[in-house]
Amino acid sequence: MMRSLTKKPSITILSNSLANKILEDAIEASSLRYSVNFKMIGEDFEEAIKIAKEYEDSSDVYMSGASITPYLQQRFRKPIVENRIDEAAFFDAIVKLHASYPDETIGLLLYANPKVKLNNWIQISNLKIRQSSYNSLDDIRKKVLNFADDGIKAMVAPTLPCLFAKQLGIEAFPIYSQSSMKMDIEEAEYIACLYNSQQDHLALLQTIGDCSPNGIVGTDISGIIIYTNSPANDLLCGSTSSLKGRSILKLFPTLKLPNLSSNAGFQIVNIDNRVYLINGKPIIIDFAAKGFIFIIQEPKDITYADNNRQQEKAEVNFKAFYCFDDILGVSNVINNAKQKAKLFAKSDFPILIFGETGTGKELFAQSIHKASSRARGPFVSINCSALSETLIESELFGYEEGSFTGEKKGGKQGLIELANGGTLFLDEIADLSISGQAKLLRVIEEKSILKIGGRKLVPIDFRIIAATNADLEQAVSKGLFRSDLYYRINVLKLDIPPLRERREDIVLLFSHFLDQIDTISEEQRQIVINNTAAKIENLDWPGNVRQLKSFAQRIGVLMHRDFKDDNLLVDIVSQLDTMKPRIADPGEFFHKERANDLVSSGYIAHKRANNISSDDVKEALCAVGGSRTLAAQLLGVSRVTIWRKLKLADD
Repeated sequence: MMRSLTKKPSITILSNSLANKILEDAIEASSLRYSVNFKMIGEDFEEAIKIAKEYEDSSDVYMSGASITPYLQQRFRKPIVENRIDEAAFFDAIVKLHASYPDETIGLLLYANPKVKLNNWIQISNLKIRQSSYNSLDDIRKKVLNFADDGIKAMVAPTLPCLFAKQLGIEAFPIYSQSSMKMDIEEAEYIACLYNSQQDHLALLQTIGDCSPNGIVGTDISGIIIYTNSPANDLLCGSTSSLKGRSILKLFPTLKLPNLSSNAGFQIVNIDNRVYLINGKPIIIDFAAKGFIFIIQEPKDITYADNNRQQEKAEVNFKAFYCFDDILGVSNVINNAKQKAKLFAKSDFPILIFGETGTGKELFAQSIHKASSRARGPFVSINCSALSETLIESELFGYEEGSFTGEKKGGKQGLIELANGGTLFLDEIADLSISGQAKLLRVIEEKSILKIGGRKLVPIDFRIIAATNADLEQAVSKGLFRSDLYYRINVLKLDIPPLRERREDIVLLFSHFLDQIDTISEEQRQIVINNTAAKIENLDWPGNVRQLKSFAQRIGVLMHRDFKDDNLLVDIVSQLDTMKPRIADPGEFFHKERANDLVSSGYIAHKRANNISSDDVKEALCAVGGSRTLAAQLLGVSRVTIWRKLKLADD
């Protein structure tokens, strides 16, 4: 029982003027189950083939005479119905021609391998018949000319030779009839319906296969690829290419095909410095192998799955939530930054993102991750300024069970291991202590970690994206940041423009933030924008997008839907007048110079060589004008250590 079709069957018929009338009558007389879409292509052969190619995607079946069928079989992969010879029409034509030409020999020209044998008819008729055959279109003209040269005045043949014969003055009768054409059309409709239904099933199977995260390749018994899902195309040749028709043994020369009695099992195949894990199984039909199915993975895909299981177990989900579409703006500088970031996403090299506070450095980092080949892997974000000096190793590298008192049972995965197969985002990397920098550098160079209490190295594969608002080159020159680590992470540099350099985006962003506040009506939002747009565009916004968002949220608290106060908008606008551009502290330059002097005098080296006391912290703070960040950099510790030492002193 054939199920209902999702589209009308389509039949493309390659015909000619002589056959068209027979076809039209046959179509009208046919008992068709469906409303069939017929396309009839005529006359010039080369033009007909070209048009037929254009119809290939929309056609379910082709129909043609015997002479054209071989050409279609070579060029198209769709079913082809060949016009059948009507034996009754053939005999009727022979009899009529013999009556008209009683003393003449009747010509019979057929394709070289006709599906109907006519020798019995010829012998029974006892008529004078000159029989010949042709193998190609060019051969038709040659054989018809031979008939003409031999004085043949009448002939029976398919419609195309009949057309040539009439041009030479030979009377010709076609061996096709309305009855035979009607049967051809009904057969074509049936095959078109089967093909249509089969394509629906294949589309369903393709969709199911594409849902798998693994590459799936199906082959025939000789290893020729007949099916691939999207992950397989992406993994092996890129999404725009096709693997179908290629031999899997040429893609993977060392691959062993499974046999009927057993699976090939997992095989590790190394091609072009890429490692694949392949599991093959035979397709068994009637106790015989008809083909093979291969599941293809990269080791990092297995790592992704393992990491996902570990993350679910730990109830931690490291994901990137933002993509490039979430980065709003129409200015050239922000669009240039986005285009550069998209280009960087295609590589796997480390990226250093520089931008002032509040410019959206992590937003760019997450977008790069989601646009990269590691998008299915974890995105682990680490705020380097929050890493405790005493716990930095356990946080970054994890520990084995039995390493500490009060430890987590079963040990703990470090943040770097959790980033395996994905992206490790190091925010505020300038605040990482010198000792932490050394540990990170070792991980980057060795591509492995050693857990606390562990005895073996754990191989890892991750991409580093670091971010900072500090001048790392200056920090390197002053001994506050390791030069070898700086050159390791600064392979690709991305500068995020501050809001004051993209003023045309300020009102757009402000409007977007107001849209996210459901306590403000559309009317209120428009009034606020109309009355503040000119002012907010002229402010420098030292806190950048974060400060602009906070200002919008402040308005959301003050202007709820039911609150009506004419003075409120005046108050909001007046607040803008008090928001001045950031002016650098005159002493800031002194502090930087003072810090440089301290580096030169050996103060830092001396303090790093000794345990740092609370008094040392206070001395460093005094030296740099009270900046905890500069004090932490001078002493080679984190800001958390500075805070803890001061808290101990207060206690």
